[in-house]
Amino acid sequence: MPHRRLVVSYDMQAGIDRFHRDGFEKVPDVLTPKECRDMIAALANLREELPLAHELRWVTSHLLFRDPVFEVLIDRSPMVDMAEKMLMFERGDMNTPKKEPTCHIINVTGIVADPGDGGQPWHADDMILLPRPADVPWDDRIPFPVYLVTAMYYLVDVDREMGATLVVPGSHKSGRKPDSATPSYQGREAEEVIVRAGDCLLFHHLLWHRALPHRGPHTRFMLQVHYAARFVAPRMLPFPNHHTPVAFLDRLTPRQQRLMGMHSGFREYC
Repeated sequence: MPHRRLVVSYDMQAGIDRFHRDGFEKVPDVLTPKECRDMIAALANLREELPLAHELRWVTSHLLFRDPVFEVLIDRSPMVDMAEKMLMFERGDMNTPKKEPTCHIINVTGIVADPGDGGQPWHADDMILLPRPADVPWDDRIPFPVYLVTAMYYLVDVDREMGATLVVPGSHKSGRKPDSATPSYQGREAEEVIVRAGDCLLFHHLLWHRALPHRGPHTRFMLQVHYAARFVAPRMLPFPNHHTPVAFLDRLTPRQQRLMGMHSGFREYC
């Protein structure tokens, strides 16, 4: 099946509104077919260099320093623009955005899953903010905070057979972790995210999600860029002795440098 033409118009504000409501947003055709092929080749090479014995799922971090082909992910639009806009409310004031974006990348990870991979159970990616009992719903008059978003890039077509991602819309506001094999939130059931190569799924770090078992015939290749508010520390291994190569930083644009943690200002907490 031929790949669709790259997206030429996308209503970013409508996408952000859906993200706040549902906890996720799928954006089509963010990467070109050539970029997908080049990144697949780079991941395959890295997997040979850094193998995991007897594993059907290979995961690695800090990809930006392993191959320059991944550097386009630092500030790929519209994902970075959406992340920057949603992460401008950092000090508890959800009504007055900062004048300039201050978010940064805390990690870039690659996930390669072979046929037979068992998928993942239901989970949320981080600690629960504002925990609440199940019978205490979030008051939607209060904007729900966004401190970390993940941009998940699919490098191959992924349907149910290939181990699609399942999400429970709105569950990022639940105040708890999923506690059922078939979770739902306020009457909304799990949904499959069916994607084509080059599509990107942007999701809130507290969204309930999982990967289905991989029953397809081909290896699944994915990349994740994790954007976070300024006060969230980078998670690029090895903690806490991570060192960003100077040569890498020198070839970046000022915006890319800031996204990699080179924030301006003195004695700023966030």
